[in-house]
Amino acid sequence: MNFKNTLRSPFIFFIYCCASTFATNADAAQNNDNAMCYTAATAITLNGNDGLQRIVLPLSILQASQSRDLDDVRVLNADKQPVAYAWVGASQPTTAAPQYIGLPQFIWPEMKTATHADDAGNLQAPLQVQVRADGAVINITRAGENDSPASASPRWLLDLNILHGQRPDELIVYWKNSGAVISQAIVEASADAQHWQQVGAATLVNVESERKRQAAIEQRRVKLAWLDNSQRYLRVGFSDGLQLDHIDARVTGVNSPIEMQSANFTAVKTEDAAWLLDLGGALDIQRMQISTAQNNSVLPLDIAQRPAYARTQPTNKWITVARTTAYRLQRDGHEVTAPAIELNAQPAREWRLSAEGNNTAGADPLAVTVSWIAPQLIFAAQGAAPFILVAGCKDSAPTAMDRRALIPNYRDRDEFNIALATVNPTASKSLTLPLSERVLHASPENKRRWILWSVLIAVTAGLGLLAKKLVREMNHTKPGDK
Repeated sequence: MNFKNTLRSPFIFFIYCCASTFATNADAAQNNDNAMCYTAATAITLNGNDGLQRIVLPLSILQASQSRDLDDVRVLNADKQPVAYAWVGASQPTTAAPQYIGLPQFIWPEMKTATHADDAGNLQAPLQVQVRADGAVINITRAGENDSPASASPRWLLDLNILHGQRPDELIVYWKNSGAVISQAIVEASADAQHWQQVGAATLVNVESERKRQAAIEQRRVKLAWLDNSQRYLRVGFSDGLQLDHIDARVTGVNSPIEMQSANFTAVKTEDAAWLLDLGGALDIQRMQISTAQNNSVLPLDIAQRPAYARTQPTNKWITVARTTAYRLQRDGHEVTAPAIELNAQPAREWRLSAEGNNTAGADPLAVTVSWIAPQLIFAAQGAAPFILVAGCKDSAPTAMDRRALIPNYRDRDEFNIALATVNPTASKSLTLPLSERVLHASPENKRRWILWSVLIAVTAGLGLLAKKLVREMNHTKPGDK
């Protein structure tokens, strides 16, 4: 029995030491977490081994921040220690020489019937758009109608996929007509060739001068409103018999390092002719698009906000910042909605949309898409990975450095040349990442440490099984066998 106790004792002592070590580390980590008051955290995946990394703050961190200047935002390493960081400045984008690119164009078949029935009597979609896997248009036909449109000025579909993600700021129209031309052009945009919204209109003019020395009057350009990256198609219509030759898209060639983010929200009806929009955090909104729930509805709206400081200094004062008209209309069998409008307002969390007059649009909520300039920061990847981005500690003092001090030999716009790391868009309330993410984002040194601990645990488990088997055999040994 003494031998068996001796055999058990080192094994039990070793297990006790391992358990104590794990418990001590866990308690230390738990105490470290409790000492911090951050309410949101999300993982950062480094881009290479560069010492300086740049990140774009996701919506979840902006919503969790308790400071209007984001003073409570930090980057922590694996030891929960904050690292040096600096905010990226609002640098002006550089503009290259504009390019003029011819757009693929397809005749848009005009609507003759709302639906078409096949031989079996099934209703078919009146319009069929054939596209490649990358979204480029191949052909457009209307079911059961193969003849060309009878209109003297048919509408045209323009395919923007040829621009590879760039969006034009204006179109240049060339026509076949000889002599004087005066025509109204209307441009609509769509992401799926089914739902359209107007993005531009202009009067095209070509008038020859009666005097040889006097120049002719010519106007071929149609300026476009802001186009979302999801809008891959344009539809152009002309009046007064204009015969289209081709259309060029003007791409400005803007190299803007400032990213724009968008998100969809719902404005809820709170009182007569008013809807309340809560963004969950104070966002610096640049554009807003509002859609009504009812078809064939037009709703003039006043857009008001409560400034960001209202969260710490409550007030019921609403400040009107813009007016717009939201609409959802059916046109030629397709849905047309109001485009986004530009806003010039302070960062705010709460917004109020008030209908003018007696236009209430019922009690249905309004669909709202907002776009804002995403804040960026650069940080020093000091310490062990993984790194996490945190926010939500109220009354935090600002600790950001000047980017000119953080970046060696700084020159204007150097911050935009720093490697762009990836941030998980979803934030959690715990500063401790799941085991899978900690292993995935761990540094090579920490990964080796994880491997050594895994081997040690496996060896310990194996020794435990052997010891248990040996003790069991000794307990079953007969006295006469000793």
